[in-house]
Amino acid sequence: MDQIILVSFTIGDNEYALDISEVQEVVRYQEITPLPRVPDYILGVINLRGKIIPIIDLGKRIGVESSKENSKKIIIVKKNNELYGLLVDKVKGVLKVSGDEIEDVRYGDLRLSEKYIKGLIRKDNNIIIILNLDNILSSEV
Repeated sequence: MDQIILVSFTIGDNEYALDISEVQEVVRYQEITPLPRVPDYILGVINLRGKIIPIIDLGKRIGVESSKENSKKIIIVKKNNELYGLLVDKVKGVLKVSGDEIEDVRYGDLRLSEKYIKGLIRKDNNIIIILNLDNILSSEV
């Protein structure tokens, strides 16, 4: 089966991943300018090399508690030619997996939060959650 390349990162005690094709770059945390009357998971915007980029607190968006560390990173993602920043606790690195290592999130009639989860990977004693970027960036979900 095909090899899939992911960027893995942590929020709180959990490890997550995004397809590397969706990730533009990773930048250090910088001052975020808040915006009025936006959902609480939208922290505001940053100016990255002359581009204004909205920053989403990914932990808040998916309902997971972030760590209180100050070494947070911003993953810049691209969707429909728009750039967005996802605030995460720590970027772990690049992960290569084969498609058959990815498990579905459906268990009979029980569907685990499919709106944000594309799949699960068992790695050593951990589970890595592959996130569905389309739904994370959608205002309808």
